[in-house]
Amino acid sequence: MGNTMRSGESYEFRKSDTYSINDIIALKKSNIMTKKTEISIFRVLGKSGDKIEISKGLPYVNDQLLELPSSSKHMYFCKSSIKIDLEDIDPKYQVINYENDTLLLDIDQNQLKELNAEKSYLKLMPYYIAKNSGDSYIKFNKTWNRDFFGPIVIPSHAAINDTSNVITISDLNFNQIKNDSLYFVIGDDIQNSVDSRYIGFVPKSLIIGKLAEKIK
Repeated sequence: MGNTMRSGESYEFRKSDTYSINDIIALKKSNIMTKKTEISIFRVLGKSGDKIEISKGLPYVNDQLLELPSSSKHMYFCKSSIKIDLEDIDPKYQVINYENDTLLLDIDQNQLKELNAEKSYLKLMPYYIAKNSGDSYIKFNKTWNRDFFGPIVIPSHAAINDTSNVITISDLNFNQIKNDSLYFVIGDDIQNSVDSRYIGFVPKSLIIGKLAEKIK
């Protein structure tokens, strides 16, 4: 969420009885590498009963495309008929990969508009991993990947059989969260986010609160 909420800024999060699609929330989760509990910021994509799908790197809820803010990022590539001069690309645009005639960028929607206006010869196209290519780190179905995920319906607590698909932390066991509503969360840099696709459904007990206001 670094492009939506920047380092050094302060925000207030408030506990709520329920959380809605597009709410920005803070939650407690275990770091995949260190296993230590940490606080992370995500956007709610859906809750128990909602149908979730990622297609071509874009999020859908109940078969409707979720409109993300202009600060959200997506990967774009171009293969030019002429050599691309990397020095001609402003450093503010995040270059993921570069070869003589190919460029892969991770940029937000405002930057996309700027580049299309300034460098129309680039002819940028959305980039995504091929469908059914699989990802061993993905939860639920190993044939899915970050850009083609689902569809999957977020279950109610009563339907949970596989606890490995639900986030828990060392000081909160599964029995303590078994009556919670479950949420599916994503990051605004959706193709570079370790979110519910990788860490599982989020029980309400682990949510600290939703974004209320910017303090400074």
